Amino acid sequence: MTASPQVVSMPPGALGSVTIHWRWDQSATEAVTQHSCLWVSKGDESEAHLVKCKGPGLTYATTVGWIGSGNYIFRVAPGNPKGPFSKPVAGLFQLAQTIVVGAAL
Repeated sequence: MTASPQVVSMPPGALGSVTIHWRWDQSATEAVTQHSCLWVSKGDESEAHLVKCKGPGLTYATTVGWIGSGNYIFRVAPGNPKGPFSKPVAGLFQLAQTIVVGAAL
């Protein structure tokens, strides 16, 4: 899992954009791994929020354009595109993570 760029610079009053490259190599035959999902939480937030789900075994690039100031922790973990759309961070079966820093110019 990687982020490009890792540090997102944006002018005052604007949001930035980042592309997250992620992969989940788990088997699709297990019910818990039918969907690999990208989750995000900001700062020390205790809830992770669903960004996107895909099938396991492939590499994906997901671009988000809502990065503001602060730290965003992106995680790859199981989920379901039909919800729940938020989960406690402590309860995620996390495979990978990356941190993106939003920095105002």
